[in-house]
Amino acid sequence: MTSIGKLLLYAGFLVAAFASVQQADEPELKWQAVTWSLYAIGATVGFAGVVVLRISATQVGTHSHKIDADMQTIDNTLNLLVEKIESLNKNRDDIGVYGIHPHIDDHIVEDLGAFVEVRESIAHRYGLQRYADLMSQFALAERNLNRAWSASADGYIDETWLCLDNARNLMKDAQQLFHQYRHTETAQ
Repeated sequence: MTSIGKLLLYAGFLVAAFASVQQADEPELKWQAVTWSLYAIGATVGFAGVVVLRISATQVGTHSHKIDADMQTIDNTLNLLVEKIESLNKNRDDIGVYGIHPHIDDHIVEDLGAFVEVRESIAHRYGLQRYADLMSQFALAERNLNRAWSASADGYIDETWLCLDNARNLMKDAQQLFHQYRHTETAQ
């Protein structure tokens, strides 16, 4: 629905702009050269686009039950990711450097995907700045997991362990930020 609203807004603007800049043959008749009916159509279509965009934004706000469910999914997923990455770090000597990348594939990738699917609800609930702060930590943690995966596949043990440590710390930071947001929300 947002796409339709934007399309109407842009089309209306372009039609109204075109109608207002048509050139008259005689300079003293410039104001009469505006095709007012075309301009009115463009303005009406643009206004309809604004209305559709407002309705779309309101609908997102009224879907709070979905956002509540997404918040619970994010909380659960962050908790699982921290737990799984800590467990991986604890057992990394037993798993071995070449066992890290299959372990990440088998036990962690699905949870990363679950978080990514619902991440936009963070912006709806807490705003863009908090979304950006949380996603920065999450993305850095994910990047370090990817680096650990690559280093593991190549057998670089020091790089693998370093990246796993970084991923654990960054994912904990993301978890703490999210818990802080939820605590702030319930305190209000």
